Amino acid sequence: MSNIPTELKENEFIGIRIEELNFLIRPEYQKLLSKMLVLHPVTFSTDEEYELHKILRAIDNNTLLSKLTKREVCRKSEYFVNEQAIAKAFERYPEIIQRTKDILAQC
Repeated sequence: MSNIPTELKENEFIGIRIEELNFLIRPEYQKLLSKMLVLHPVTFSTDEEYELHKILRAIDNNTLLSKLTKREVCRKSEYFVNEQAIAKAFERYPEIIQRTKDILAQC
């Protein structure tokens, strides 16, 4: 969350991951709540796929698995989560959930 712009256009939003929700108590992020959406990328569906991803990233970076950095692989949390789990995680921020649904309804 370190690269969030201070001003956003009408059609620009900030995606918030479940693991970033704790940052939202900070005043600098509170003022941006009206521009936030749920962000939950789905990159793989099983632990085996995540391990394969790491192997492929190690090959791509010509390095050992043990030498991969966090920046070189996706987050382990990037798997399918049902809607109820996301709603539970964001329960303190119902406006973020509703805004996300509103944007999706326009697609």
